Amino acid sequence: MVGEPTLIHTLQDISDTLDRATELFAKNGHVAGFDFLNSVKFVPDGSLPSDPLSPEYKNYMLDLYKTISGKPGYDPESFEKANISLSDALINPWPYQSKDAAVVGSYFMGVAHLTRVLGIFGCKTVFEYGTGWGYTATMMAQAGLAVTACDIEPVFLDRLTAISATQNIPLATFQGRFGDIPDGKRFDAFVFYECFHHCFDFIEVIPKLKAALNPGGKILLGGEPMLAKDDPAWSLRTDGHALWAIRSHGWMELGFREDFLIDVFKSNGFTCTAHPCEASGASGFIYAFHLEG
Repeated sequence: MVGEPTLIHTLQDISDTLDRATELFAKNGHVAGFDFLNSVKFVPDGSLPSDPLSPEYKNYMLDLYKTISGKPGYDPESFEKANISLSDALINPWPYQSKDAAVVGSYFMGVAHLTRVLGIFGCKTVFEYGTGWGYTATMMAQAGLAVTACDIEPVFLDRLTAISATQNIPLATFQGRFGDIPDGKRFDAFVFYECFHHCFDFIEVIPKLKAALNPGGKILLGGEPMLAKDDPAWSLRTDGHALWAIRSHGWMELGFREDFLIDVFKSNGFTCTAHPCEASGASGFIYAFHLEG
C-alpha cells in the first residue's frame, strides 16, 4: 500500500467499500480488488480496555467482530468454513485462483521456507493447524516429515486425502479447531501457516500445545499479518482486506503486535527466533517459538 489509508467510520462506509471492491474483483481481477481494499481502514468507536489479557479486552474485540460481521457471535464451527465443494477445491485452489504469478510465487516461497526452517530445526513429527488447501502439509510430508494436517473444514481434508492418495503422499488428517489434539499424541512442532490470526482463543490454546510438545519442541507461525508498534497489543484488524473477510465470510481476522506476541509465548515458557524470507515478503516471515528446558 502506498501512502496513508483512507479512514472510514460507519457501517455504511464499510458496505460501500465492499461493494466497490466487488466491482473491481469482477472487472479488473484479484489484484485490483485487494489493492483497493488495502487503501482503506475502518476506525471503530469506543475506548479499548487497558489490559490485553483481560476478559474485558477480549469482549471488546468480540463486540467489534459482531458489529463488522453482522453476526450474533463468533462460532468457528459455522463461520470458518470454506463453503465450497470438493470438486471446486480440487480444480480451482488458492493461490492459483488469483491468476497472478507474483502472488503464486510468493505463496510457495513462503511454504518452502517454512519447510526448510523445520528441517534446520531437525523436527520429525509435525501437527499443522489450518491446513487449508494442503500445500504446506504435502510439501512437509514429501520432505520426509511425519505430518498430521488439521482443519475445521472437512472439504479441505477430503481434498488433501484425495491428493495424497493420488500422489502416494503419507500423511494423516484430523478434523478439529485450534487447540484440538489427537488423544495421547505428542509432536516435535505445531505449525500455523497464514492462520494463527484466526485463533480468537490464542491465550487458552498456547498452553494446550505446550503440553503436547516433545522436549525442545517448537511452535511455528508463518505469514502472519502483524500490527505496527503503536497499534494495540492485539486486535481485530480493520484494514479493507480484513473487513472483506469478516463481513463476507464471518472469519476472525486478528493482528498481533510483535512484542506482545513474543511476551505471551515467553510467559508460557518459550523463546523466540525470527526467520524472514525477503523474496516472499510477509508470506515467508516465520516466528519460531522454542520450548525451554
